[in-house]
Amino acid sequence: MFSSGGGGNSNPGDLIGMYKNYKDKKKVVDTSLRHIVFNQPLPQDMIDPKTGLPKTQYPRNKIRSTKYTPLSFIPKNLIFQFSNIANIYFLIVIILGAWSIFGVQNPGMQAVPLIVVVALTAIKDAFEDNRRAASDLEMNTSRIHVIMGPHNPNVVVDNVGLWRRFKKAF
Repeated sequence: MFSSGGGGNSNPGDLIGMYKNYKDKKKVVDTSLRHIVFNQPLPQDMIDPKTGLPKTQYPRNKIRSTKYTPLSFIPKNLIFQFSNIANIYFLIVIILGAWSIFGVQNPGMQAVPLIVVVALTAIKDAFEDNRRAASDLEMNTSRIHVIMGPHNPNVVVDNVGLWRRFKKAF
């Protein structure tokens, strides 16, 4: 009954091949090779002669699961809270109550419940974000095993990935 007119493919093998081609187009192929040297000194061609440090610096593996920074807490939290339809509804009722045609005696008192709810939710979010920051700090400063030359000492390093910590836990 259904036709694949117009050049459409109905063969499952072709669909799988098309999906693989689509998936491969998204991949970004890194043509540079990453050289990892352990239990031996770094080769001279990988060391900057001026500073004595490695030429290639890789990104840190610092964990950050907090939603807010101290600077962005108030704006982000207000946006998050007023994305709730109930808070928007009560804000509109408060704004409408500011006009005398709606007969509200004291519009300022009408705003108190919304202000209390928003303030308590902000305090709760700040407390939760502070706990996440403390957990991140604990994870980022925990002791790990780093292979450094022939000695392999345990040192504190703050740029360790989550996967390495997960493997260490088990």
